[in-house]
Amino acid sequence: MADKSICRIGIFYDGSYFAYPQRYFYHKRNLGWLSFKPFHSLIESYIRTKEKGYTDYRIVYASWTQGMFTSSEANEYQLRSDRNLQQDLMHAGIEIEYLPNSASNREKGVDVALAPKQV
Repeated sequence: MADKSICRIGIFYDGSYFAYPQRYFYHKRNLGWLSFKPFHSLIESYIRTKEKGYTDYRIVYASWTQGMFTSSEANEYQLRSDRNLQQDLMHAGIEIEYLPNSASNREKGVDVALAPKQV
């Protein structure tokens, strides 16, 4: 394969889907919270092994899409936890997009909302 300079990588997180295992490993297994920058480096390294012929491999775009409840439906701990997550995402350069949850308090359609971004 000819030298193509840089392999550009995009990551699209379904926030709620991703949050379940993250909380599990933090609270139940006491393994700690996932740091996104090292995780992105791991993804770049993995893709380097699978896609040969580039001089560099970089995540050039990452987004986090998640449904959001109103603040009246969340307790103080949840609000603080959400703020910490937002800070982690911002420091890792991940674009955050929240979608309002339905009146039934069920998150619906985040995966559908992600679909147009992936095209």
